[in-house]
Amino acid sequence: MRTFAKIALGIFLVATLAWASDPWKDKAYQQWDQKDIARVLNDSPWVKDTTVDASWSGRGAPRLQEPLGTPGPTAGNSQSPMGGAAGGQTGGMGGGGMEPAPVASIAPPPGQNQATFHARWLSSRTMREALVRLQILEGKMNQASGEQYVAQEPADYQLVLFGPDMTPFESLEEAALAKDAYLEMKKSKTKLAPSQVLIQRAGDGKKLQAVSFSFPKTANGQPTVPLDEKNITFVCSFGRTTLKFNFDPQKMADKQGRDL
Repeated sequence: MRTFAKIALGIFLVATLAWASDPWKDKAYQQWDQKDIARVLNDSPWVKDTTVDASWSGRGAPRLQEPLGTPGPTAGNSQSPMGGAAGGQTGGMGGGGMEPAPVASIAPPPGQNQATFHARWLSSRTMREALVRLQILEGKMNQASGEQYVAQEPADYQLVLFGPDMTPFESLEEAALAKDAYLEMKKSKTKLAPSQVLIQRAGDGKKLQAVSFSFPKTANGQPTVPLDEKNITFVCSFGRTTLKFNFDPQKMADKQGRDL
């Protein structure tokens, strides 16, 4: 988890491209170009977003409209596309990262003040391949290191939550977030609590940029996400606000099979 926690937010890729195919099914990731990477990071079964009323804001601030992005790789360590070596200090974002920035802002309709949050299923092979490939194309990682990284399957399911306005998370602690977050399986009607929550801040340790969640893959010797499960809802609550992101594990698959 600590390696995955060293994430740099930035490199927002345009989500309005015309997608011709699913690169995770049609190409080896070593052949992905920038468009393919954008598709994986912005418009794939491993990416979900939700918009809620920004009740924490006391004024009608303009709503930010941005291309969907994901916590991306950072320079500073050629062994990890997340930046920083395994076992590094938690809570950091890795050296050389960029903060997220909207590309445009529009005023919301009168009376509306909303915020958008994104959730990425970071432990998936497909997402890790996209992050590695992006770093290779940018000259921040060599192919051999990338192959080695992708081959290391995370022990837990890992999701990262972020958005242009992380204000409500500033006053929260990791323990509190762990109590009010879970994965809910629609078919089995079970809820899975996180085994770890990490708040991620900028290199200066001040600006909060993301929150990462780890969930166990097995419990009592059984998979926590059954093979026949068709809907997983990632829920995170704070104050009077509840964020919900619905993932379909049947669609979260590449050429090698289910990919969570």
